[in-house]
Amino acid sequence: MSDFVVREHKAGPALLLWAVLIVALNGGAWTSGLRLTQLVDAIERGAARIETRTKGEVSEDTIRKAIRTQRDSLAFWRTMALLGDFAVEPLMPTLRALAITITLAALAALTGRPTSFGASLAENARLQGFWVLGLAVPLALMVLLARSDVETSATLALAPAKYPAAIWVAARQAEPFALIGWLLTIHAAWRRHQANLFNATLACLLLATTEALARIAFALVLGAGMRLTVLPD
Repeated sequence: MSDFVVREHKAGPALLLWAVLIVALNGGAWTSGLRLTQLVDAIERGAARIETRTKGEVSEDTIRKAIRTQRDSLAFWRTMALLGDFAVEPLMPTLRALAITITLAALAALTGRPTSFGASLAENARLQGFWVLGLAVPLALMVLLARSDVETSATLALAPAKYPAAIWVAARQAEPFALIGWLLTIHAAWRRHQANLFNATLACLLLATTEALARIAFALVLGAGMRLTVLPD
């Protein structure tokens, strides 16, 4: 029990540090205006879509009202983005570390291996720093370059062209720092004898896929909402 208590408490400072850093990083993105620029660009794309798709079909007054309604929705989407950046994202390292730890401990128990819950939680908490680094690098580049379209994900490998939103968002989930984090998590589970490499890889792949699918679904819904064509009666 002493081993569990000591090691479990070691996870707390690391997870708190990651949460504070994420809040600070996202705060910098908002303070610099880059985050708001991204939202405004999405809203304006929706306004342009309204004008393009409805021109000649409805009156000019109706189009102007629809565009005004679209732009007035910025306050709502800004609130949603603020909640995501300062409420959801700071919790992600903790949720991810817990999900990984519980899954690997359950797998270890099923296969007759040591669960090592305390040690696993402490190490998985420290490894969350790679995900935080994956957030810090593009945000730092955005601020330094004064651009809101900086990417470090697999989108860099896509040839210049128009892609469906789902493909673009999915490519954004393939991020090198997160990949390093997952690989080190797999290696740590194997080193602790919680699982062999195959089972550890399978478990982490399942968790990574679940997180990616959730982020893709949220991003698509959010993006569709911001580009939604709203026509008054």
